[in-house]
Amino acid sequence: MNIMIVDDEEVQLESLRRGLKNRGYRVLVAADAEEALENLNDNHNKVHLVITDYAMPGMDGMELLRQIRENYKALPIIMMTAYGEKDLVVDALRNRCDGFIEKPFSLDQLVQEIERVRIDTIQNTASHQLRELIPKFVHQINNPLMAIDGHMELGMLHLDDPEAMKRHLEGISRASEQIQRINRDILNLARMTEDRKEEIDINRMLNNLKKGGKK
Repeated sequence: MNIMIVDDEEVQLESLRRGLKNRGYRVLVAADAEEALENLNDNHNKVHLVITDYAMPGMDGMELLRQIRENYKALPIIMMTAYGEKDLVVDALRNRCDGFIEKPFSLDQLVQEIERVRIDTIQNTASHQLRELIPKFVHQINNPLMAIDGHMELGMLHLDDPEAMKRHLEGISRASEQIQRINRDILNLARMTEDRKEEIDINRMLNNLKKGGKK
């Protein structure tokens, strides 16, 4: 997984780079939002997730989030913040921020949030793919159904011809097996998109974030 970290604090940036690299991630760094956008333009196919600080000189993390969303709508983004204000969280959610982590945090906590966002992204992508594939599955099922109807009609015309009846019954059997294969494909894809449901105390989350002070 290729991660880009955006932070104006050099020590923090290098610490995160080393820590995530040791955990097996490939890491690209940017010292400000402008450099991050340049990196995305040059490496947009190679960046799988962005971790950005909120408070940065010039363009802050919120504006960076908005800029990224204009061109990279599905790119997962995690925002680091010490502010913890409700308005910040709400604004970030409106701009489709995928995750938050409040400073100070441990490397384990960051990795946990990265993996949570990664799994959510995979599930959302699978759900989108399923919506696109459903019309194709319907079309694939309609073809063997038409074959079944055709063999039944022709079979009714050859009730006194055992060989012809055998051919039509075999055709019906093949079409039925084809439908069963398609059904298995649908079930396998559906298992990939099962939603994981868990209770979240929104008020507690916002209160916890509100406790943070400016860095």
